Amino acid sequence: LCLALHNACAETEYVLGNFESMQRHLDEVLIKGRTHQEKMRAYYTLVISLGAQGRTHDAINTASTVLRHLHEGLPAVVTEATIEEEMTMTRNALSSNAGQGLLVTLKPMEDAEKREAMRFLHALLLYVNFEKRCHFPLPVCRMVRLSLSHGFCKESAQGFAGYGLIQCSSLRNYSEANRFGKLALKIMHKFNAHEHFAKVYSVV
Repeated sequence: LCLALHNACAETEYVLGNFESMQRHLDEVLIKGRTHQEKMRAYYTLVISLGAQGRTHDAINTASTVLRHLHEGLPAVVTEATIEEEMTMTRNALSSNAGQGLLVTLKPMEDAEKREAMRFLHALLLYVNFEKRCHFPLPVCRMVRLSLSHGFCKESAQGFAGYGLIQCSSLRNYSEANRFGKLALKIMHKFNAHEHFAKVYSVV
């Protein structure tokens, strides 16, 4: 209960723009929390607050550290070969029979740890786009593959919208871009992801 109150206070101070007071409450959670799971809510508030303050590099580093704790760490060294490998793995997952079936059923994601990973990957998308645009395919591909392997959630809509954007802007594959854009909208409506409407539609 004490940690929940500190989290609620931190979130309120974040909305008000009182970042020093927010940080004090977050520190209480991050110091006194006994497990990574108990600290996830505080870390998420920290990440989005860093982004709100224009500290995108710190937001990316913090989100990346949390993702490693959630066993979904992204490559530390990124080259063209790294990007191509991620894209190839994602294409293979999408083209498999199992992947095609999941795109129809949109089975919900049940693993709580993977849902947390999707939240941090979703936050990471925006900051990577500003700070390290060439790395944008990394969180996008991970979100798509997580959705295919563990089920779909609200954040999956942004992942597939981002994948469609890559098909359009980088690969000039307009039919696939259209396909994944429509899929992103379908996911968004199925999971009532009202809070993501603006972001998803802006990409689609």
